[in-house]
Amino acid sequence: MKNLVVLPYEDRYSQDWDRLIDSSRNGTFILKRKYMEYHKDRFPDSSYIAFDHGELVALIPGTIKDSCFFSHLGLTYGGWIINERVGQLEMLQLFSKLNNLLKSENITKVVYKPVPYIYHNVPCEEDLYVLFRLDATLSERSVSSTIILDKKIAFNHSRKDGIRKAKKNSLRIERSTDYAGFWPVLEANLQNRHSAKPVHSLLEMQHLASLFPDNIVLYLVITSCSEIAAGTVLYINNNIVHVQYISSTKEGKSLGALDLLFDFLINDVYRDYRIFDFGTSCLCGGKLLDEGLIFQKEGFGGRSVCYDTYRYSIV
Repeated sequence: MKNLVVLPYEDRYSQDWDRLIDSSRNGTFILKRKYMEYHKDRFPDSSYIAFDHGELVALIPGTIKDSCFFSHLGLTYGGWIINERVGQLEMLQLFSKLNNLLKSENITKVVYKPVPYIYHNVPCEEDLYVLFRLDATLSERSVSSTIILDKKIAFNHSRKDGIRKAKKNSLRIERSTDYAGFWPVLEANLQNRHSAKPVHSLLEMQHLASLFPDNIVLYLVITSCSEIAAGTVLYINNNIVHVQYISSTKEGKSLGALDLLFDFLINDVYRDYRIFDFGTSCLCGGKLLDEGLIFQKEGFGGRSVCYDTYRYSIV
């Protein structure tokens, strides 16, 4: 591929974009157009696409703010999404041509969040080498807790005790679409712990779940009084499970509701998947670690995977 052509994304390429996400080495459903565009009012699209002899071979989701190109400001990760034909030399071309285009638009900086390696179908870190060549600096590092499901680490005693307690209290688990019932539990928990709100509003999550019913799923733990004790929203990417939200009521915590739930998900529902990723436990770009949260995740056998952010200047 000696003559890659990099162009600004246009809506007429939406189907090609999504097809590349599906066939790529490192794409996930959150990079599909319908997912990205749910918040386009807050993050206007400035994505780019790359062709080789008329074939779309690479894309980079992006938005621009204050003369800086972000990939991506409104997503957990972004960066170049590539097919199997793009190698190291092509990645050097992609960055060079993208930087020239951005420079022509008076964009002087780039913030780049590569897809974590656990989401790669095959090795796909060509971009990290080019970032090194560009003197990019590691500006943020959040730590996630991840389980390789065919090499699971045993639950610790706290999690096992919680499971026994939950079973004694006749809690039951169900797959649900009752986001409206779960969201107050989630909102109250985030407000009490971090004075924060969920990234998605209830309406946004209901909308996204309707667009991606096979990828976004909700599991709830229900008490003997038919009340919600706990729940989790999962993002399913092929053979990878990512925990987007976790929350429990005060009663649910005392009953071991989340211990029962994750035992069921890890050792039953998704036992034949490749990865179970609990998500990050950091605040302030990784400078603060929620020690209680990561202790809970590690209790289920999760171990650390980094979600990184890089910055470089266009010269």
